[in-house]
Amino acid sequence: MKEDHKKQELPDGFVELIGRVLDGVADEGEVAQLDDSICRIPGAVDEWLEAVRLEMHLESIHDPSQMACDSDIFSATRTPLTTSVREGNHHLLGRVGLWLVSVATVVLVLFSLSTWSRIRMDAPLDQPPMTTKGITNPNPLLASQGVAILTGQAQSVWKSEEILAGRVMPPGRYQLESGVVQIDLFSGVRLVVEGHADFVIESPLRVRLHRGAARAQVPKAAEGFRIDTAAAEITDLGTEFAVRVDGITTDFSVIEGAVEVQEKDGVLWRAEDGQSFRLQGQGAKRTILQEAVEVVSAGDVLKLESTQRQQRQRHWRESLQLRLDDDRLLACYKMLEGGGDSRALPNLVPASQSDGPAVIVGGELSRDRWGNADRAVDFTQFGSRLRVSVPGQHDGLTFICWAKINNLDHEYNSLFLTDGHDSGEPHWQILRDGRVFFSVKQSERVEGLPMELRSLSVPLWSEEIRGRWLMFAVTFDNATKQVHHYLNGVVVGQTTFPEKASIPGIEIGPASIGNWADPVYRTDDAFTSRNLNGVIDELWVYGAPLTASDIQSHYAVSNPYASFIEE
Repeated sequence: MKEDHKKQELPDGFVELIGRVLDGVADEGEVAQLDDSICRIPGAVDEWLEAVRLEMHLESIHDPSQMACDSDIFSATRTPLTTSVREGNHHLLGRVGLWLVSVATVVLVLFSLSTWSRIRMDAPLDQPPMTTKGITNPNPLLASQGVAILTGQAQSVWKSEEILAGRVMPPGRYQLESGVVQIDLFSGVRLVVEGHADFVIESPLRVRLHRGAARAQVPKAAEGFRIDTAAAEITDLGTEFAVRVDGITTDFSVIEGAVEVQEKDGVLWRAEDGQSFRLQGQGAKRTILQEAVEVVSAGDVLKLESTQRQQRQRHWRESLQLRLDDDRLLACYKMLEGGGDSRALPNLVPASQSDGPAVIVGGELSRDRWGNADRAVDFTQFGSRLRVSVPGQHDGLTFICWAKINNLDHEYNSLFLTDGHDSGEPHWQILRDGRVFFSVKQSERVEGLPMELRSLSVPLWSEEIRGRWLMFAVTFDNATKQVHHYLNGVVVGQTTFPEKASIPGIEIGPASIGNWADPVYRTDDAFTSRNLNGVIDELWVYGAPLTASDIQSHYAVSNPYASFIEE
């Protein structure tokens, strides 16, 4: 009778719902419904466990080798861009359920379906292997260990890989073809380097200069900082000094304080404030320079950088109208001038073609990526959002967004979410683990497919990009059923949905930027809180998929960090 009592408490269709989840065809709402039932209804956990045990048994009959608890399970579920998954994910999910039971049944008793949902989301439908060059490292500028930070640059061209301002620099060799850069070593030394330069950062207290010019400003805490050249080792004694190297010739000037010079033949001597010398190779006689070695100061670098940013912004403004004339454009939310309506982010697309501006709810005006005050929206305050409405049905979609993210606080962090999640509606957000997540709802149920079709990028989040302006983009082509994710103009993920997917067209309607209105599926805060902790400068919506070339062009002309204006 006890068992019958349990069965009676289960809602209608509960067993069928379990089957859909195990088969990998349940949508997010059904997963949430099962999660809620297991947490709330007596007997639901036992029914769930029994179903998973049966799945294990059937899998072992079909293929006894699946009983092995091997590491392939992890690689299959955690590398979505290198795994081809069978339609419906049945085989993969059967193995996951099998592993869970065989390892520890007690874990399943406490197992949340929200976790199951995340496992499923790790394996998008019919995901082809990713072949885009560099896809496993979408932002090669990120270093896990460093000894310095690039804090400024102007008109810089790197022969080695491009380095953006704000990047943490690891020890290693750097080649600057032209321009000037400012580097803050972790010791506190501020180093300005002029190209053409070839140098090695060996540690926070040691730099080897093979070619080019450098100027070091050394605080008391970094006394002993040294620049090595082919002719000598120049060690600071609490000073600022400049060095220029050309082959075996080393010229240097003491701007303030003193340095200790050890020539390659072992001769050790001291140079004082205002003195300048030339050394030419091992054992060569040093000569006094009549003119000091001139290298731009740190303050000059910042002025040059500011001037360059203003030039880039002017070029962006000049190219803006051409992009606004694109017939595919549905909306462009951007504040061009300060001092306007503090509750609205203007829509630059003419009112006759759109549903007006984005209404600011709770957010505060902030500096945009060009440094202009009150031209972007800060969503840090909980509950903040932009309310928009985009009309019509469209054959494809492109979202482009300049955003500066402080942290990924929630399981889902909104970029652009339609109210609820109805047929043909797109959702664009960032998961807590740093993957960009795009999904679209089918108009009707198709056998073997979940109602919500999903696509994920590779993980993008790193401490180094916290607080940096980034350009996110996603495109969806309904004709080919292809999704492409971009970061700073580079493809970082792609998915092809099955041809049989039922998506008559993309429809947006009322929506939120930076949050979610009218949440569906679940009511708990962990699921419904989609507040983006960051700032959004501008967001573009197209009713068609832009090409990779279009996205790259958009990034090139609107990038505030670019060294040169790209035509």
